[in-house]
Amino acid sequence: MRSRVLGLLALVASALVGCAGDSDLLKGLASVPATPSSPRPPGETRWVLVQNPRFGATMAEPEYVWVEEDRIPGTLTTFMFGRQAIVATPDVLWRYPTPEGATISPLQAGSTPTSRVDAPPPATSRTAAVAPEKARTALPRGYVVHVREGLIVVDLTAADGIKKGSLLSLRREGVALTHPVTGEHLGQLDEEIGTARVVEVQDRFSVAEVEETRPGVEPRVKDRAVVKEP
Repeated sequence: MRSRVLGLLALVASALVGCAGDSDLLKGLASVPATPSSPRPPGETRWVLVQNPRFGATMAEPEYVWVEEDRIPGTLTTFMFGRQAIVATPDVLWRYPTPEGATISPLQAGSTPTSRVDAPPPATSRTAAVAPEKARTALPRGYVVHVREGLIVVDLTAADGIKKGSLLSLRREGVALTHPVTGEHLGQLDEEIGTARVVEVQDRFSVAEVEETRPGVEPRVKDRAVVKEP
């Protein structure tokens, strides 16, 4: 009996893997409501930033999208690991402004039901000594989503401070950094592979012309695009 159940689960997983690239299926899954994580006042909508199941299938689709808590899309990842597996981590949130007046779902890592993602983090022992007027603002940082004949498309727009003529630093992630004492993941050590100049700004993406690259290295999808300081 046990072997029959395991065999059935394997067949279901295989079918889902085979259909994972079907955008129509993913659109259907995205409409399946999920059970809310906790009771909430009548009429209140909680929002959560999740991985976009259509990312990569359509050039202009962002990697993450804001959705209502009870409409988190169902994907192979959520089927196997639960819906929390596609919720964006705190280091991604700054690139995706919250819906106006939104209440953030408790499913959102590092947030509470009443917190706003765009609120500044509390001062810590490392940041308390930095005067507010001297604190550095993080530069807009996005991804290369398409490459073609000396041109790249990035998921940065006017909302990120992008305009025609903006200079982008193209960076490629390399070594993963881990704190030797605490074991905390500190991020990826990346390096500049070239630069590009923005020639066109659209509502959901921008087009840039590659100006220079390191010898033997060409931009590719998922490289990082960082706005250079003026």
